[in-house]
Amino acid sequence: MLHVTAAFFFVAGSVAAGILNVMSIRADRPSETAYLLRLIRFTLPVIGIGSLGTLALGIWLWHERGYALGAAWIWISIVLWVVANAFGGRGGRHQERSRELAERLAASGDASTDELRALLRDPKGNALSWLAGVATAYSRPFLPLFLHVLGAMTLVGAVLAVEIVTLVGWRRPDNPALRRTAWAALVGVAAPAYVVMRLAGQWIYSKEGWSGKHDPTWLGIGFGVADTGLVVLIASAAVAFWWKRTSKPLAGRILLGLSSVYLVLLAVAWLAMSGKWG
Repeated sequence: MLHVTAAFFFVAGSVAAGILNVMSIRADRPSETAYLLRLIRFTLPVIGIGSLGTLALGIWLWHERGYALGAAWIWISIVLWVVANAFGGRGGRHQERSRELAERLAASGDASTDELRALLRDPKGNALSWLAGVATAYSRPFLPLFLHVLGAMTLVGAVLAVEIVTLVGWRRPDNPALRRTAWAALVGVAAPAYVVMRLAGQWIYSKEGWSGKHDPTWLGIGFGVADTGLVVLIASAAVAFWWKRTSKPLAGRILLGLSSVYLVLLAVAWLAMSGKWG
């Protein structure tokens, strides 16, 4: 449970950082680009806890369960962990260079330049960040359970990105970059991730032969949160659209409340299902 939870932190934090990075590339002005890139620092503790946790708890499990020292899948996972962190670190340095240039341009007229656009769209720099996520993904078997968990991780990451921009937006509700990011995170990332999570969960349910009679408690909690969460997700998207179109502070604050509730619901579902409550 703890090892997978650490992986959950790593992937969800990386997804949130990725959303902020993509929206910084699409920002209209250097000041907006710099602002969104600065927000990535809020995801770093989540990513760091997940990164260190997956390695430390993975080694502990290796020792605790007595896996063979030469097991190929263990060494492949360790290599992929190193690759993911190496790519992530180099991608982060690329983002830092982009932020510094954007801040200089913001202080001197706030007009974009070919240099900034080229740096933001540099395929090598952006590929490093995304390859970190790919390396992490392929450190797990490709099974219905993996799709279900990956969908859930991505969903949490998208909602975390919304939480970050709405928290910051409490004082700057008129910032168009924050409003666009919240909308894009929900519609472009959270909604597809929910579909993957829900369909893969139903796939697992069918494969395991459950029928609705005498299903375990944790399974009922998972389905209950998924169904309730769909309502919260739709409501969040509607409020995000309202905030995007009107820039009303009330809309941003309602969205902050909805995203907070959704994160709590997802945390309860994760704890129930990974801990097999009942």
